[in-house]
Amino acid sequence: MSYSQLTVDIDEADAVVLQQSLSKTKELISQVSFSLKKITESSDRSVKLLTPIVNRNRQLAVFKKNVDDSVLAVSNVQGIASEAAFYEQKLGAARIENVKQYITTLHKSEEILDKLNENKDDGEFKGIRDNLRSTVLDGELKMETLFRVLLQPVSQSFDPQIYMSERRPFPYLEDSKLKDLGYIVDYFYGNGNPIDQLYIDNRIKTIRESLAFLVPFTEEITKNPKVPYEKGTNGIGNYTEALLGFMSNEWSLLEDIYKDPDTILRHFLKIFEGCWNNYIQIVNKLLGKIQKFVANEGLLAFELLDNSVNLQHTIRSQTGAEYPPLNTCIASCRELARSLFKELLIFTDQRVSSLTTLPQDNGVSEATVEVMSKARKFADFKEGALSVMVGFKAGSWIPQPKPQWLAKWTSINATTVVDDDNPSELLSAFFSDVIDALIVSLEIKATQLMRKKSAIGYFLITNITLVEQISMRSGIQEILDSTSLSRLERLKKRALEMFLAGWKQAAANLLDVNVVGKLSSKDRDAIKQKFTNFNAEFEELVKGYKQYNITDPSLKKYLTKEISFIVPLYHRFHDKHAGGDFTKHTEKYIKYTNAEFDRIIDSLGK
Repeated sequence: MSYSQLTVDIDEADAVVLQQSLSKTKELISQVSFSLKKITESSDRSVKLLTPIVNRNRQLAVFKKNVDDSVLAVSNVQGIASEAAFYEQKLGAARIENVKQYITTLHKSEEILDKLNENKDDGEFKGIRDNLRSTVLDGELKMETLFRVLLQPVSQSFDPQIYMSERRPFPYLEDSKLKDLGYIVDYFYGNGNPIDQLYIDNRIKTIRESLAFLVPFTEEITKNPKVPYEKGTNGIGNYTEALLGFMSNEWSLLEDIYKDPDTILRHFLKIFEGCWNNYIQIVNKLLGKIQKFVANEGLLAFELLDNSVNLQHTIRSQTGAEYPPLNTCIASCRELARSLFKELLIFTDQRVSSLTTLPQDNGVSEATVEVMSKARKFADFKEGALSVMVGFKAGSWIPQPKPQWLAKWTSINATTVVDDDNPSELLSAFFSDVIDALIVSLEIKATQLMRKKSAIGYFLITNITLVEQISMRSGIQEILDSTSLSRLERLKKRALEMFLAGWKQAAANLLDVNVVGKLSSKDRDAIKQKFTNFNAEFEELVKGYKQYNITDPSLKKYLTKEISFIVPLYHRFHDKHAGGDFTKHTEKYIKYTNAEFDRIIDSLGK
């Protein structure tokens, strides 16, 4: 067999095998296809059976989730409700035992309320939310009520004069109450709902009602309009003291409760603005009354000025600024006070001019008593007087036209210098002018009503002595400087010269007769006449002196000392002629021995 034949046979054999294999494969595919058809049919049947089950499982899963969510929601509601109920119970307590803890509970409740408000659409929270909101509002009302209760110890009006008289501080709060008030204030500030007006209204009412106790005492000036105003008679000083006390007290309260400087100042101004306006009304009303009786009630203007300035200084120190309406009031007080300087000089002149008689014993004039009483009371307001001296010039208080007393004589001399920029020197000069006006006016009046110069001198000395006594025993002493004391001394010396005029005239008889050699008949007659004249004048002087009825020991001593200048003159004249060089009958002309003469002079001082 050939190779080609062998190859054909092999190919045919492979084809047969391949054909057989393909037949088997086809058969297998048919079987697989049949199986797949069955499986497909089974799957279709399974899908039809399982689909309802799957859908049910899915529904069950959704239901389970809803159940779980509902359980969780119920759990949350129960938790919030339980927590809300806990705080509601605390806030619903009848009393607030601990303010700080109560405020903490309020804050916790508000936090829960905020969470609930974030879920406004959830119906299950509505009841809880409404109840809690109502509880929080009730809690805040309790806090407001407690705020009033805590303020109660300082909310009752009282008579400030009782506390001031007993030197007791005005009512204040305990530290614990101050702390609680501070907590409450901070709470409401934090909520944007301050209760400041509650505090302000409370304090305004209490302070005004308390000050009202003192108002009636500011309305009366004096029971007798003819009597000069006495310092402190009117109640404005006590009213001012009380107002300043309330201001100090209130500032401390505000600092303890509010802490913030701006808030403290704002509230302080609101509380006291009305009080300051009431004060101004009181002062202005008094100024109106004073102007009707300036001569006697004018000095109250100094008291009004002192107190108003004191109030303004306190306002400035506490608030850092002045209260402008009070400045206007102070200006009115100062203007009226300035007019009092000239008014006192006018009164002095008119009072002396109105005299129709002088004291029978040539003693102290009623005019002197009245003028010095006014001057003494004027000096009680030294500080107020000094404050209005600014801008004055020496002598600017002298009435115009030039008064008669100033035209006649003044104690001012060439060496008298007053610094216009020194209020103390100006005030001293003013009082010296008042004394000048009084004494020189009395001299003018005495000259009109009596003729004897010595009597006029004595009259002036007695009045000057009273001026000195009143000055040294009152505030005038603190006002008169060395220049004014020198002026007073010159005034007194002038009066003394008048008083001693008669004594000096009598003493002129004791002057020696210039004789060269033996006395002539004419010389002896001259000596006899000198003794005769001296004796007559001396007896008259002694008699007149004793009629003065001087009751002041110091004045007696002073006058006796001044009169005693005559003693050595008499001794010398007596000793020179006691031997009888001018007559054999010396007893007829020489009535007193030296010892007798001395006893008479000494008796004048007893």
